[in-house]
Amino acid sequence: MQYRIGNHGGTFHVDAIERELLREDASALVDADARHATLRVATQLDEAGLRAALERAGHPVAGLAIVRTDEGCCGGCGG
Repeated sequence: MQYRIGNHGGTFHVDAIERELLREDASALVDADARHATLRVATQLDEAGLRAALERAGHPVAGLAIVRTDEGCCGGCGG
């Protein structure tokens, strides 16, 4: 599944997020989109798993805008 995550103009600790995602999903990808001040995340985790990883990485989930997207979807994960 792919997600776009907004932080309302705040910054992301990309390395920490990537580390936490990779603990649960070895194929996870995290990419910072500076133009839109968002993160792009591709992961096998569902939204609850993604939210848990973000919390462990030090990002309070309540302040984040998490949107599941279909961009670039290959259909391989069934999401």
